[in-house]
Amino acid sequence: MTQYGFFIDTSRCTGCNACVIACKQWKEIPPGPAKPIRVYQWEKGNFPDIDLRVLPIMCSHCERPKCLDACKNGAISKDEEYGAVLVDPDKCRGDRNCFEACPYGAPQFLSDGDDEKMLKCDMCLDRLREGNAPICVLSCSLRALDFGPLDELRGKYKDAGVYIVEGEPPCAAACPAGMDIQKYMNLAAEGKYDEAADLCRETTPFIGSLGRVCTRPCEIDCFLGRFDDASAIREVKRFISDRSAEGICQSAASNGRKIAIIGGGPTGLSCAWQLVRKGYAVTVFDREAEMGGMMRYGIPAYRLPKDVLDREIELFRRAGVNMLNDHAVSNISELSGYDAVFVATGAGEGLSLPVPGASADGIQSAVDFLRSVNKGETKTVTKETVVVGGGSVAVDAARTALRLGAPRVHIVCLEGSDYSGENPMPAQEDEVSQAQEEGIVIHDQRGIHSFRVEGGVVRAVRCIDCIAIRDADGKFAPRYAGGEPTLELPAGLALLAIGQRASEAALVNGLPLTEDNRIDINGSFQTWNPCVFAGGDLLTGTSDIISSVAAGNAAAESIHCFCEGKPLPERKIPESARLRLEKKSLAPPCRPAGERARDFTEVCPGFGEEDCQTQSARCLHCGTLMPSVLIRRETPKRNVVPWDKHEALRLWAKRHADNGEELPDVFSDINEILFPEAPSVFFRGKLMLRASSSADKLLYTMDDE
Repeated sequence: MTQYGFFIDTSRCTGCNACVIACKQWKEIPPGPAKPIRVYQWEKGNFPDIDLRVLPIMCSHCERPKCLDACKNGAISKDEEYGAVLVDPDKCRGDRNCFEACPYGAPQFLSDGDDEKMLKCDMCLDRLREGNAPICVLSCSLRALDFGPLDELRGKYKDAGVYIVEGEPPCAAACPAGMDIQKYMNLAAEGKYDEAADLCRETTPFIGSLGRVCTRPCEIDCFLGRFDDASAIREVKRFISDRSAEGICQSAASNGRKIAIIGGGPTGLSCAWQLVRKGYAVTVFDREAEMGGMMRYGIPAYRLPKDVLDREIELFRRAGVNMLNDHAVSNISELSGYDAVFVATGAGEGLSLPVPGASADGIQSAVDFLRSVNKGETKTVTKETVVVGGGSVAVDAARTALRLGAPRVHIVCLEGSDYSGENPMPAQEDEVSQAQEEGIVIHDQRGIHSFRVEGGVVRAVRCIDCIAIRDADGKFAPRYAGGEPTLELPAGLALLAIGQRASEAALVNGLPLTEDNRIDINGSFQTWNPCVFAGGDLLTGTSDIISSVAAGNAAAESIHCFCEGKPLPERKIPESARLRLEKKSLAPPCRPAGERARDFTEVCPGFGEEDCQTQSARCLHCGTLMPSVLIRRETPKRNVVPWDKHEALRLWAKRHADNGEELPDVFSDINEILFPEAPSVFFRGKLMLRASSSADKLLYTMDDE
């Protein structure tokens, strides 16, 4: 069977309802709430600064339809020619099990009566067999809909996002560690938090840490995020961790083999976790006083509380991992008694900036500054501070300096702070907005010209406008406007967060290196010394925690295959599409900016159970059902219907009656709308795919009959 499906372009749909009316007329469906194709409209934000969203959607004709299994009367079947999901009205009894089973709201009913039979989109099979397109596609003059064999649509609309492959939803495909996100979201929706946590810990114990600081590639590729806010996957994971019991690692019986791991960061510990569960005796050596690597010494406590990290590292001890702190391994030969060695010493050395004055006192790497603060060595900052860089390390350093007393803090970065632009800052958008709320000033699209130095001490940072970050081939090659500085920022402390590399200490003696002093490994983390493996930031440079976990897990699998005498698997870490446009999920409220900027208490308290239940229940089960629909995600108001909020305010304030007489002003002062005391509440502020009543269906689907 060739599966056919639909393509929906939300950048073109304006919500005219031509498809709805054509469908109902073709099918002779009477006016009312039942619509085989629905056009949803909902708003985000407060008037006049709103984001209008429109979604036309029909039955997704899933390859594995849940409604078919839910129907006890055998009324639902799967067409063998086009893959359409069909309903037999003679067998339907109106019990609505299909509606409860379908997360997309495809089953439709003419009324709320208990015995009302179901009707739905049938792909217009009568038209298809005559060689014609479905009536909804034919009726759309804006070409917002298309139809055809699903494989052909995927090739035709390659920019429509990652499609669901069999057995793997896009969220799991985007997760570098391959966490079973759909399953733990479903368990959370059922209130089975301990089971959900145990499932997550099969991949990593760091679920509380990741629930706070993960970069969320899963949410970027979430299928729901193609047309609405993505499910809040990270926040659900955090709730699961905070709510569940600590769990016990079920390790296999000892296999008699010993593994040494150098480096107690997320990569090394993740490798240890997977190996100890396979029966290996694992010892982790780390030069620092406590385990955790950059999770402990690089991330501030207001983002990742140390007690959360401590609880998770305790799970390693309980699982049987032997952890030796304050123990630097100087040469691989010291570990000759082990069956294999894994080196994961990280990239903890900050890069310098090759500009005049960069060697002055008062200039240091941001990663060294954060390490000093997290070790308790730096307790106050009394000077004006400028941080150079646009990533998470830069934002962490800036917010940390502010909390330690810096009178003013600035960030200078090459990228833009507008996340709908072409080159946004690498830091997470919520980090940047929180920093700005706390009073940190961001000077984007600027580079460093030089440092003004007096008496060997930095006094100011001189900036120059950046007009391009990459060259025509996409390589990093900043270009600047003119040769003179355009901005000077007073500074007694300048923190550089422009990248990190492995320090000399990280390159353990005896580690196989190439002629240019790089670690020589194959695609399975193995060096030319077959007993020695290496991975993580040591090889790739700075990455995020979930990528470090993935590297450690993959290295563990390679080491296991080596010890078992099996062929080593090639490394495969999927990359997310990383589309940033409106990819935000629901975020929990943060503490007030003025309050949180004075201490290192956690900024955001996280979800309560109600929010966790709501967000986990929004999962569309796309990896299981495999909906036959592609959706190009774009905001219609930005592409088809230009929105001028000031003009909207003027028109709203100066309405006119049909006879031309002027009506009273809706508001007396424009500030009542621009700066309301309480946020405006809109009755269609969310997408309601599964409206349970006819009234709600009429409300959320823009009924204009």
